[in-house]
Amino acid sequence: MKTIHSIFPTLLLLLSACSAIAPDAAPSATLSPTAIPTATVTVTPDPCAPENRAVEVRSMHRLMREFDDAYAVAISTSRDQISSAVSELQRIRREAEDHHAPACLAPLKDLQLVQMNTVIQTMLAFMGGADSEPINQGLALSRQLHNQYMLEVSRLLGTTIVAIPTPTLLLGTPASTEAGATATATSAVPIVTNPGPVVVDMLAAPSLEAQKLGALEVGQSALALGYSADGFWIMIEIPGQQSQIAWVYAALLQVSGPGGLPVIVATP
Repeated sequence: MKTIHSIFPTLLLLLSACSAIAPDAAPSATLSPTAIPTATVTVTPDPCAPENRAVEVRSMHRLMREFDDAYAVAISTSRDQISSAVSELQRIRREAEDHHAPACLAPLKDLQLVQMNTVIQTMLAFMGGADSEPINQGLALSRQLHNQYMLEVSRLLGTTIVAIPTPTLLLGTPASTEAGATATATSAVPIVTNPGPVVVDMLAAPSLEAQKLGALEVGQSALALGYSADGFWIMIEIPGQQSQIAWVYAALLQVSGPGGLPVIVATP
């Protein structure tokens, strides 16, 4: 019979062997931070904000300036050659119609298109042989609409437009004019100059249908005698022909010199 002394070494040997076998170490988990995507917010500039509105207004006004230049060419073109000039006006009008305007500029765009349409309709009537009365009425309306448009531009930009004063009847000594017309004169007679880019027809009466007497060349000047009653025409002395008068379209000319121009009222 084995004694406890003979069994004890065996137990010690077994315990030593068990302690030598270490259990596999459990792998430690490493947590990586997960990147949270950030949303990119794109802010669309407000075209009606004060700092952006001027850019929008000037973009629209560029078309009006182009239209005004084309109109200046059309108004000095003879009836049989005006179709191409009217086509150019219509092209610019279509571009203005397609131009996107923010809500705050809707009234400005409406004025712009109404003015352009009035000019084009007047030019088409002139091409069709309409009488001078509806032609002059159309020109007067288009000028009034243009003034309203410019006032709206001024309001939107916060600027001040110095308007050319509408000629008023001045009391004074009657000046010699063509038969059937009377005028009031001042002591100083301004000068009109054609700044270009086209020649300006000199007509026998303040009407597009009047007889052509000649042309005021680009850069050429003439004595200015007075405005027509509607302010659209200026009576001048034909350069080099003393006492010979003609009418020229005021919008195509620059007036300079002291004093103001009187109104020349043609009598029936």
